[in-house]
Amino acid sequence: MSDNPAFSALIERLSQLSLATQYAAAVALVDQALIEGSIGPLTAEEQFYLRSGRCRSLYFDGSFAAARDATIQLLNDRERAGTLDLNYLEDIRTFALSRRGLCEFDECRKLLMEARRQLRKVDPGHQHANELLASIEQDLDETESIERDEPITSALAIHTIEVHGNFGTETIGVDDLQIPRSQCALTCRVHRLVLTVEQLHRVRMELELSIDNEDPLLAWDGNEESTTPVLFGVVHSRGGKVHHGAFDLRVEVNSRFLDREVSLTNSFLTVIHPASFQPRSHHPIPDCKSYRYIKADCSIFRSPLPAKARIRFDGWIDLPPPPGDCSGNAFARKLWLLFPFGRVVLPTPKIKAPSDDGFRLVGGSFGHTAFRHDRTGFRAGEYIAFEVPSEPALGATTPFVAAAGKAAVDELQDMDLLAIEVLVVSEEPVLATVRTVVDVIPVGICNYFPILQSRRDPASGDPSVLDLSSENSEKNVKEARKPLATVLLENYSETSRRLQVAVESEALGFRSQAALDLAPWQRASLPILPLIDQVPPIFCGWRSSADVAESTRDCDLRVNVVQAAEPAASALISKVFHAKALPPDFMVWTLSEPTDGRMLDLRLLISRWVTPQAAAVQETLRKSGLESPSGDPVEDLGHLYQCLQALQMDYDMSRIPFGVEMEYRFQRIRTPTVALKALKMNCIDGCILFASLMEALGYLTAIVFLPGHAIFAVLEGTLEAVRRLLLLETTMVCRQDGGHRFSLRSAMAAGFKQFAEHEQFLVSGESSGKGPTFAGFPLHRIVPVALARQLGVEPFEDMPKR
Repeated sequence: MSDNPAFSALIERLSQLSLATQYAAAVALVDQALIEGSIGPLTAEEQFYLRSGRCRSLYFDGSFAAARDATIQLLNDRERAGTLDLNYLEDIRTFALSRRGLCEFDECRKLLMEARRQLRKVDPGHQHANELLASIEQDLDETESIERDEPITSALAIHTIEVHGNFGTETIGVDDLQIPRSQCALTCRVHRLVLTVEQLHRVRMELELSIDNEDPLLAWDGNEESTTPVLFGVVHSRGGKVHHGAFDLRVEVNSRFLDREVSLTNSFLTVIHPASFQPRSHHPIPDCKSYRYIKADCSIFRSPLPAKARIRFDGWIDLPPPPGDCSGNAFARKLWLLFPFGRVVLPTPKIKAPSDDGFRLVGGSFGHTAFRHDRTGFRAGEYIAFEVPSEPALGATTPFVAAAGKAAVDELQDMDLLAIEVLVVSEEPVLATVRTVVDVIPVGICNYFPILQSRRDPASGDPSVLDLSSENSEKNVKEARKPLATVLLENYSETSRRLQVAVESEALGFRSQAALDLAPWQRASLPILPLIDQVPPIFCGWRSSADVAESTRDCDLRVNVVQAAEPAASALISKVFHAKALPPDFMVWTLSEPTDGRMLDLRLLISRWVTPQAAAVQETLRKSGLESPSGDPVEDLGHLYQCLQALQMDYDMSRIPFGVEMEYRFQRIRTPTVALKALKMNCIDGCILFASLMEALGYLTAIVFLPGHAIFAVLEGTLEAVRRLLLLETTMVCRQDGGHRFSLRSAMAAGFKQFAEHEQFLVSGESSGKGPTFAGFPLHRIVPVALARQLGVEPFEDMPKR
């Protein structure tokens, strides 16, 4: 458009501000260029272009009247200059949308229809004109929907962030929760609500409620593929959550369809009120429309809603430490309960606390909190994951007031939240709280949980990514691992304290010590980073079995805090915190990341189960006649396939336990030793078995994760430049009904077919048409075992046979 470098740089900066939805800053930048001449003299065309962008920024910022007036002036100036081109029609569109923002819907339609009429006269092959015409057609449809208060579903592009690093690449979307109008007609009755402040930053909640509907509601809006309805939710400050492994929820109903349907998710949500106008485009909401929402960290329990049900919940809610220091010795803990029903009948809640945990409960209050009511909740720019507030974005809170003959809490209307505030006071100079990263510790892989760096500030100019690797990508995984837990120490006194902290677990077989200087009225956290043996003491005598998995075991963490003083140290704290442990052969696929509420993919750690030196693997190689490789991977794979097929292994998943959205998703997996002993396997067991055998022969192997399935791959070439993939459907080696046997060729063809069907899912676009390369593999879908070895992920020692 222009040969002026300063003008081109300004346009690039304006584009960046628009993408970041910093529209007010864009307006100010244009004003500086036009009025102050910050980039020197401009041509008339350049001035028109900048003024056009300023009008659009005013509109997207919700300044509809200013956008209208500025666009009128711009259109008049264009007409006087005779520049009635496509840019003129772009400004007509901005003028029309500004009128729509002012609720002048008829005028908006007239302007858009006139612009459409003019565009239809343009050459049909003109790309810019066709794109503008399509936008105006969509504007007309949206205007009709907005005037009728209908959701707009055609133009939303949810903001996403790509997460890159040694442990995979993910695309993260920011979630919203839309409660349908149908739930506004339902009544919920809460029979019991008791809150016990068991630790300074943990509350136990006992909740019992019932629902009495005319008909069961299996899914919202009658669509069985839509989201499962919400039973209730807990809203809290950033960093709070209901731990998946620390609650019990029972739904009592005659029908059994609920047995496996209850789930919990922790995430940052925008919850949309069902009575709200629900825009689904990037355009701001007109002045005469309303938008009701809350934005917060939420723990949401979902389940189909039967006609009649009684729900009992007993669990713990972790609350983040209060911001700031510990001065004042007293602070309030707040949380909110979301019941997604039009009317909620409440009992008088109870709040209590133990008397021997170093703090005292001094008060509690309840109120009802409305949804926030404004027009900016879904404006472009409000859905940026980086801009997650530390406190919930809610409406006003009104305390419950006791009336004559009535309790202080009666009922909630119009989807208001129940607001709960608890006031506690420290009675000890130093308090300690253990905050576990996971509630059920998978001892087989916990040494490898990677550190996750915090999100970067988008205003810094850094790319919008998260780095899952350590600062030094060459550093061993064990040197950059996530803590098993942290000890939060709080000094509620005017005295500086030199503390020695010891954390030990006899069950897990570790003891760690650290020293810390804690200033007056300050908080500090110490990470617990033990290296846990493959089979810790709690699992001594444990034997892996093909059919029976040991259940989770209770284990304790003891924390002793001693103040270093002369002549002798004085004990300040000695406490036991409870946790649970999973047997060594349980794989955790994803781990909750408390810093941002998302799930961290751990599939690279499946390489722990690939055990090329296991005695059973070496014996299988001997039986196959492959004590040394032939150099031809297909030939060697054929020998192994025939040997395993002769064993007549059973394809079996029936008694292998799977996790159900605990703090992570987990699955018990057979090592090659166990699979060969039991002669049973499923798809992931088979991939591990073939990977162990082929890695023992020196080949590069990989496990390919498809939706709900896994296949095995041999990589020809190097990790940096893969020439070819050999793919195998491992389950076809198992015994088939009627004695039928699949050949190696059929199993490989099945693997290639499945890979081709999911190629877009498996291989990034950069490698399309160029052959697969390591850089093109999303590592949470294609896991090269050799890469895991380079990063320090070691195979299990030979696991027990029974």
